[in-house]
Parts: sequence; C-alpha cells; structure tokens
Amino acid sequence: MATVAAVASLAVGMAPGAGNAAPHTVSGAQQQVLDLNAKLEPIVEQYNAARIELGKKKKAQSAAAAQVKALDIKMQSMSGKVRQMASAAYRSVPFGEFTSIMTSRSPQDFLDQLSALDTIASRRDTAIQSLSQAKATAAKAEQVARKATTDAQTLFNKIQAQKSSIDKQVAQAQSLLSRLTAAERASLFSGGGSSSGSVDISNLPAPPNAEAKTAVDAALAKRGSPYVWAAAGPNTFDCSGLMVWAWAKAGVSLPHQSQAQYDTGTHVSRANLLPGDLVFFYSPIHHVGMYIGDNLMVQAPQTGDVVKISSLDNFPYTGATRVW
Repeated sequence: MATVAAVASLAVGMAPGAGNAAPHTVSGAQQQVLDLNAKLEPIVEQYNAARIELGKKKKAQSAAAAQVKALDIKMQSMSGKVRQMASAAYRSVPFGEFTSIMTSRSPQDFLDQLSALDTIASRRDTAIQSLSQAKATAAKAEQVARKATTDAQTLFNKIQAQKSSIDKQVAQAQSLLSRLTAAERASLFSGGGSSSGSVDISNLPAPPNAEAKTAVDAALAKRGSPYVWAAAGPNTFDCSGLMVWAWAKAGVSLPHQSQAQYDTGTHVSRANLLPGDLVFFYSPIHHVGMYIGDNLMVQAPQTGDVVKISSLDNFPYTGATRVW
C-alpha cells in the first residue's frame, strides 16, 4: 500500500492547477515540462512494476488451482482402484470370514488372510488420507494465491486509475512543447543527450558477442522513435520498454520495469561496462538505458523526447547489469 500512497502523492502534485499554471515565458514552459517529466517517470515505472506483479500473482494462482485439480483427479482414481483391490481380495475368501474359518487349512491360514485384508484396507486408508491432506494443503495454497492476486489487482487498479491524470499531464506537456520553436525544444532536451542522428557511432567499440550486438543494433535502429509511457515497441517506447524490445531481438526476455531489470542478470561495475549492458539511474531506480561504449548509452528519455544517444554523465548513475 506504500506504493499506492506514493503514486497518489505524485499524482496530486501533477494534477491540473497544482503548481502547473500556464507559463508566461519560454524558460517557464521549458522548466514546467522538465518538472512534469521528473514526476511522471517514477509513476510510469510504478505502473510497470504493478503490472508485472499482477501477472506473477495470476500465474501463481493458476498453478495452485491446477495442482488442486490434479490431486482431486488422482484421489478419485486411487479411491476407485483401492476399492477394486479390496473387493477382489474379499471375493477371494469364499462366503466371508465364517466360511474362511471352515475352509481354511488352519487357523493360521485364516489369520493370514485376515491380515492381508487388513493390510490392504490400511494401505488404502493411508493413501487416501495422504492425498486428502495434500489436497487440503494445495487448496489452502490456492486460497492464499487467490487473495494475493486480488490484492495485486487492487493495487494495479489504483495505479491504473492515475492513468487519466497522467494522460492529462502528458497532453499538457505536449501543449507546452508545441509552443516552443525547434531550437527551444532542442535546448529543453539537451540535458538528455544528443539528438537521434547527431552522434557518429561508426567508431564505437564492438559488442562482446552476437547477442549483445543484436540488442545494441536493435536499440540504435530505433533512434528518433517517440517516447510513450508504458510502451515497448515496435514504434514507441518508454525507458524500460526499449530494453525489453531490443533484448528480445537477441532472445533475452526482460521484465518491463527498470528496477526489475536491475535485479536481472549480473551486476557489473561502471569501469567494466560493455556494449549491451543495462545502465540505471536515480534512487530509487526509475530510469534505464543501454550502454554502447565511450561513456554513451541509447535511451528513451521522457515525454516529448525521442530515443537517442546520451552521455551517462547526464543522469545520476546508480549501477549496471549484464543480461547475457
């Protein structure tokens, strides 16, 4: 619920009229867009995290339900089989216990037959009891999983409910941006790095393997594509969505959330970065890019901007991870 509170507080800060009066100067418009994006990206990543968590809970609930169903089928099948075995064993003793006494070769023979029947009955009861206990345990696990899914859905719905507020703020940012000239827009986003085509990438170091090369090439091929929150391609991206799309081309599946991506793979130091490594920023983490060498990364920065190459020094660096 802490996440919900954090999202709500951010959303209040972004609400129309909450310190977002129309600016009277170009510099005022620029600053308002920057402030808006600074509030927007953490919410986007919280939305992505809630979506991932909900998917996990739904998967766990489905697995628990499947286990209960399988145990129920097995229990019914075993109950039928042990009943058949007991019936067959009883029928092998003519006319029941009294006849068995009369026809047994000896009292011991009769006792042996009774012992065999008792053993079958005992094994049957033990097997059914064991399955029953397993089913009860699985049913309890399913109940817990169902509640976890409900809680995750509630959290996701509360965060998703902020979408309309976010969309309004995005529209507001786009409106502010439309008032700026091309030069003013370039100045606004200069802190996020170079424009999509202004960096010579012909002399960048080669990626260390085929998978990394595929991912780097895929990300670089999307330079100029618009930033759209919660998007993962093929034509629009948010920061973590670009990583998901690019590394998928190399056969690596990544979660669509920057913190979750940081927890994937192996952490590497900044001094040992290689092209293809994921680099992360801010604390808590809410931005990610792909390292391409020479202290540069390719990234999807913010609303109103496009996928482009930037310096790692333009953002508060947190760490890196290697996913191959």
